[in-house]
Amino acid sequence: MKSLNVIFNNNRNKTQNSFLQLFLYVVLFLSTFSVFSQVTVTPATGGTNICGDGSFIPLSNIIVTETTNSDFSAGTYDIDLVLPAGFEFNTATGTITVSNGNKITINTAAYITTSTARINITVSSATGGPADELTYSGLEVRLTGAATSGNITFSDPGTNVFGLNGTNAGNLNFKNVEGIISGTTSICPGTSTLLTFNLTGGAAPYDVVYSDGTTNYTVNNITDGSTVSVSPSTTTTYSLVSVTDDAGCIDQDPAGSATITIESPVSGLLSAEPSAICAGESVDLSFTLSGSSTTYDVTYTDGTTPVTLTGISNGHVETITPTATATYSLTSITANASGCTTTSNLSGTPTVTVNPLPDGSLSGGATVCVGGSTNLTFNFTAGTAPFDVVYTDGTTNFTANNITDGATVSVSPSTTTTYTLVSVTDDNGCSDPTPTGSATVTVSPQVS
Repeated sequence: MKSLNVIFNNNRNKTQNSFLQLFLYVVLFLSTFSVFSQVTVTPATGGTNICGDGSFIPLSNIIVTETTNSDFSAGTYDIDLVLPAGFEFNTATGTITVSNGNKITINTAAYITTSTARINITVSSATGGPADELTYSGLEVRLTGAATSGNITFSDPGTNVFGLNGTNAGNLNFKNVEGIISGTTSICPGTSTLLTFNLTGGAAPYDVVYSDGTTNYTVNNITDGSTVSVSPSTTTTYSLVSVTDDAGCIDQDPAGSATITIESPVSGLLSAEPSAICAGESVDLSFTLSGSSTTYDVTYTDGTTPVTLTGISNGHVETITPTATATYSLTSITANASGCTTTSNLSGTPTVTVNPLPDGSLSGGATVCVGGSTNLTFNFTAGTAPFDVVYTDGTTNFTANNITDGATVSVSPSTTTTYTLVSVTDDNGCSDPTPTGSATVTVSPQVS
């Protein structure tokens, strides 16, 4: 019976020891939990548009606050704030202060390197007083490498002070402003074309400065794909000088260019040969054309009716037969290779005079005695005096020059003879195509 009591007492002692061990583990766990309790972190803003030009960007405050006034456990700690690769702190700015509470003492001033902001603090007590608060202010960051984004984090893998290790303290994002100008083309003199700006990265809108090689021009508050109209008088290459986004970030290497080639001016000269013709004759219109093209579409007019010639070349000759006096002129020329058209760079207004044909007739038949004479009469109802006339007696041609309407010539045939007109030419050199009329002179036999 005694042995049973001993066994029972021993088992009871073991059970009590087990409860004691469990209690000690719980106490240790709760103590450990108070060291690693989570605090509230207000992350920085302002780091989501970091320029690629190497300039520092200010961040807003980072605040670490006790959720309750016992989150900061008693002890001395190093707290590191670490940047992701590719970014760096401005070592000349930034402070870390106790912004609330009375249990925290900062032992050393903030030590800020290019990658880390560190302080050493002592927490005097885990409880008591208002909730403590640390504030990181005046921090500035900039881009140094190829990183495009990352988070500012607390780092203390050894002790995980206050549960800060790995906590996000702010987002960083690199906004690389890039600008490209385009719009290479050829235009006709006096016309315009568009330059296009392609703008990426950064924050819209953008301010752009571009140049024609001599003068800088500014376009403000534009967005990607915006255009400007240009009208250079000579072939010109445009390039970007600078691109600045809404946050002040600058493109360090604006790219692209746009060469605007000015086509050769189109011009034309019209001439006519001869300048005077007789009705029914033809005249040659000659076209002298220029404008970097092998063929042209040309429209000319006689003052009343426009005529279009397509695909003609420089030196083209167009033969026409006008019916009346007219002045010819060019109204438009299009160079087929460039598509350039002119309605003003035109010259030559030749007048082609169309002279009417003369209309002559012969009359004067009579009866005469042998050895007698009579007159032949020439009448002209058209043409320009004086006239040159050729008439014939059927055997021999005779000429009468510089005569006018109603002029006469005396004839004295020895036998009965019929006279007819051979030709009539007026003072313009125009000839009667169908001279008419005849005169028969009858010679009476001599009475013996």
